[in-house]
Amino acid sequence: MELLRVSKISQGELAALLGLSKSGTSRMVAALEQRGWIERRSSSTDGRVRQLSLTVRGERLAQKIDHASITRFSEMLERIPRADRPQALATLHLIGSVVPARQSNGSKG
Repeated sequence: MELLRVSKISQGELAALLGLSKSGTSRMVAALEQRGWIERRSSSTDGRVRQLSLTVRGERLAQKIDHASITRFSEMLERIPRADRPQALATLHLIGSVVPARQSNGSKG
């Protein structure tokens, strides 16, 4: 899903973004590559850096998952009484703003 948002990212950047170890990210990337969902290429500026991008097949799958997620959250929001929706959305926004900050400070739990 992160690759759908940024289109190209280094394996190290992805590990940091997700708060995962380099070895865990490497295993995950290998599994996704084996399924044909992502491509790993050496960076044109630094051969040690692996750049990741979605394949056409991977992009289709990510878009399908993204659409399903949006649909599910929309359906959940519809079940919240209209008067309570602004508070619910504000809470979700707050949670979303905290997650990246937590990951970027090196915390893993």
